[in-house]
Amino acid sequence: QILVAGSCVSSTGHSQVQVLEWDGDVGLKRLHLHIGMPWLNSASTNVSDQLLLLAGGESMCVLDFETGATVLAQGAWHRSLVNCPRFSNTHPALFASASLDERAALWDVRVGLQKPVWSQNLEWGAVLINWSPQDDRLLVCGCDNNIVQLSSVDGRV
Repeated sequence: QILVAGSCVSSTGHSQVQVLEWDGDVGLKRLHLHIGMPWLNSASTNVSDQLLLLAGGESMCVLDFETGATVLAQGAWHRSLVNCPRFSNTHPALFASASLDERAALWDVRVGLQKPVWSQNLEWGAVLINWSPQDDRLLVCGCDNNIVQLSSVDGRV
């Protein structure tokens, strides 16, 4: 069993991600440490556990899970806090993001992070995005109890 744990010191924005493994004989042991990005708020692995997606502030980056090397970095497509981007449940290269900038987007790491596959403008700031079990829909939750389901194919409501 592998555990990925992230933390952020609120007074400084310094962040780190620890990768731990459960060993029944000795308990949790640290495998390696990835230094995160400033203001880390999310850490997520893809379905094959080869990639680690980090989000902090307006930025996201994808790291190689084994080495910690940056595979892709995206500076500021979102114009506000990116909340909990998540990899697809079944496709190792796809992930979705949502932000307080009132946008949700689908990304494909095979083509980079300069521009999303699609984006959808919302009328409210988003605080959570998650995939349906079959990956055909995305649930986006936002401020003031707003909720919408988007098609993962094209972002339509």
